[in-house]
Amino acid sequence: MNDVAVAEELYFQICADTIQSGTMPSFDVFFRSREDRMVLYCANGEMFDDRLREKVKRSNITNLFINKRDKIHYDLQIEKNLAGILSDPGIVTYVKTKSAYDTIKNIASILFETPNAQIIKRYRKSIYTTVDYVFSNNEALQKLINLTTFDYSTYNHSVNVGILSTGLMLQLLDILGDYDLKETVSAFFLHDIGKCSISPRILNKSGSLTTTEWKIMKKHPEMGLKILKLNYALTDEAEIIVSQHHERYNGSGYPAGLSGHDIHILAKICQIADIFDSMTSFRPFRKKHSSYTALTMIKKEMAQDYDPEFFARFVNLFL
Repeated sequence: MNDVAVAEELYFQICADTIQSGTMPSFDVFFRSREDRMVLYCANGEMFDDRLREKVKRSNITNLFINKRDKIHYDLQIEKNLAGILSDPGIVTYVKTKSAYDTIKNIASILFETPNAQIIKRYRKSIYTTVDYVFSNNEALQKLINLTTFDYSTYNHSVNVGILSTGLMLQLLDILGDYDLKETVSAFFLHDIGKCSISPRILNKSGSLTTTEWKIMKKHPEMGLKILKLNYALTDEAEIIVSQHHERYNGSGYPAGLSGHDIHILAKICQIADIFDSMTSFRPFRKKHSSYTALTMIKKEMAQDYDPEFFARFVNLFL
């Protein structure tokens, strides 16, 4: 096996800009030499100061490497320093946005395995930081949307819906009302938290659910409210979104069978993002649809399910 192959197997590539000056990485950092060998650049516990950062720039190094076994430590450092990364004028928008997206997604993967107050707090903090960034950078939201991936899992779906709902929310600020925008966005990302209480056997079933399984699945909004309340995270915005995101404009949804204007504006936003992501993500029992096909199907076959004004504005995210 050659040196390049060894590097790809043992090392994980990171952007040099994500290691902030003045931080002390809890992992070794390497660069790749011209001979394709990994050379230690900053040792575990060594201060990554301005001197090292300038050396990176002078050498035209854009990517550094860490041992794959250290990725969890790298992810935690990015999470800890996310506000600094997002506010650094020397870091390009894509790197900032990718750092925010990866941080939220990493925490979501933990949260949906082990929901507790500490993880929810970390999740919300990273979302709040990202919201500030999105509101201050006109390119950030579109880059976040572009980063969404369509490998279906509960946590990945929740992140995608959080991002898409935020995009639609920004399209509707003129009619949104007096809601805390950070808490609203946080609630979008937590809309499916109740699925933590549903058996993976049901969540990941490759075929249609039985009547009994469907009854269990339809309880996830109620379960979500219980999880958030138990962990002191049930805001007004979260209560609305978690409880109503499966209601439908024509009254065919659940759990309360609400219709029309009885469905809260925040839930209407989440509804559309939720079904769009479900349709464009791979599922074991059906193929995924392209964004265009999904939007066309929603417009032609599901128009009675959603507020038409909201859907029209959602389409604007893809124009």
